[in-house]
Amino acid sequence: MTPTRLTKLSLAIGLSIATTSAIASPQAFMSSRSFAMGGTGVAVAHPAAAGATNPAMMAADHHEWSNDFGLMLPSVNARFADEEETVDQIDDIQDTIDRFQELDKTSNPDDARQAAGDLRRQLNDFDRDTVRIDGGLGLALAVPTESFAVGFFTNGNIRATVRGEFDEDDEQFLADLETATIPELIAADLDRDLESRGRILASAVAEVGLSIATSIELQDSSRLQLGVSPKYVQLRTFQYTETVSGFEDEEFDSDEYQTDKSGFNLDVGAAYA
Repeated sequence: MTPTRLTKLSLAIGLSIATTSAIASPQAFMSSRSFAMGGTGVAVAHPAAAGATNPAMMAADHHEWSNDFGLMLPSVNARFADEEETVDQIDDIQDTIDRFQELDKTSNPDDARQAAGDLRRQLNDFDRDTVRIDGGLGLALAVPTESFAVGFFTNGNIRATVRGEFDEDDEQFLADLETATIPELIAADLDRDLESRGRILASAVAEVGLSIATSIELQDSSRLQLGVSPKYVQLRTFQYTETVSGFEDEEFDSDEYQTDKSGFNLDVGAAYA
């Protein structure tokens, strides 16, 4: 394999991994102010919120009213994105499945064939459509000064995505039903035969830690702020898969996968003024 092809292959693999991670990984926690400003907490964090973004900001020069004590009780942020109206698509798919199942195929074969065609188009539109939900909740306090600052923080973040996956076998199965005979229509059971599914990927991160920061005056009268945040972190991931025909069942027949990881971490921050 030539170096050029190897580089392209490595890039493709890297982008694939990055894309998968972006779908399921929760974003880092930030205060509501930083969240509304597009995630600018690293540079402009309020002292109370600095532990979760850049602990060095606790020792930076702030307004007088925020130099003695800071409290964030609590900070809540949330975001919901459903550009393709995926939730409504799932409802429409369920309605079409119910319509096909309830039809008298002997007296209304054309209606059954039309329902199969409508369902095939709906599942094609549903394929790879994604709903994403982000949420965060945090609590923090800080005692900031220019010489030495301490703080405490705890927060949790969650990201969940719902993605449609159209099974290739369903494409042929429903296409055949569009021209099927009455006995074939009667034998078809969409609750049993459809394999298209919806997949839910979710991950949550919870952390609790302390922040320590100090400010050092340099020879040119500028100041360098340094900070550290030792913290305990717990990560939980969850995968849930259900066929489109089973979304409304009281007892789900689904594939589930869940992992838990935890450990200690150390964040280091710096600021210069």
